[in-house]
Amino acid sequence: NREALAKIVFKDADSKHRLESILHPIIKDHIDKRLSQIRHDLPEAWLIVVEATLLYEAGWEPNFDGVLLVQASKDSRSERLINSRGMIEADVKNRMASQPEQRFAGRKPMFIIENSGNFQHLQQETAKVMKEIRQLLANRHSIG
Repeated sequence: NREALAKIVFKDADSKHRLESILHPIIKDHIDKRLSQIRHDLPEAWLIVVEATLLYEAGWEPNFDGVLLVQASKDSRSERLINSRGMIEADVKNRMASQPEQRFAGRKPMFIIENSGNFQHLQQETAKVMKEIRQLLANRHSIG
């Protein structure tokens, strides 16, 4: 039961760390196997996206060519959790408190998509970042 588990781990840092120590190796193994399969099955793929919320905390960023951060304001995230998942405000606060704003300190993602607006704004932000990624890859291929 994900909801019950979330109530425990987002209130108790030790429980959260214990759960992460169990899950992170399993998740990392799954990601590695899936990436290997994609590279084998689709060698022409020019972009593979991996959603990894705790990428930096797990120490996985060296395994990727780049990091794209999708960020939203605290108010936007809180509103979405309440509206889309039916969470109560106290649970939202516990969850957000366990995800400190400083977690990206000293780590700079290559690309950032701002997701505090509406869906149209998100599409525009995504299109801009995809253009930057294509340009970066085009420059790498023309140099290399």
